Amino acid sequence: MANIDLIKITKQTKKLDALIVEDEKTTNELLSSTFSNFFKSVESCFDAKSALEIYNAKTPDIVFVDIIMEGMDGIELARQIRNINPDQIIIVISASNDMEKI
Repeated sequence: MANIDLIKITKQTKKLDALIVEDEKTTNELLSSTFSNFFKSVESCFDAKSALEIYNAKTPDIVFVDIIMEGMDGIELARQIRNINPDQIIIVISASNDMEKI
């Protein structure tokens, strides 16, 4: 396995703005706190509607989207963001271990 140079990676990610969309408060806070160590700025929200508003206002470099959310789920949110910017980097995340929900 190749060695990963975390310092080199962090130097690159510190140039990027991130958006976290996670509806569970504790997980949202944990991700925001952790990611603030690796990204230039971190915005977070709890639902897809807010995410689209933030996305349109700030155009982050990378978007982390919870797959299971009330209302619009993460997959649909990712589709809508891709309609705005087909090249957007989107990482879909989930704390659920229930594969039937995913």
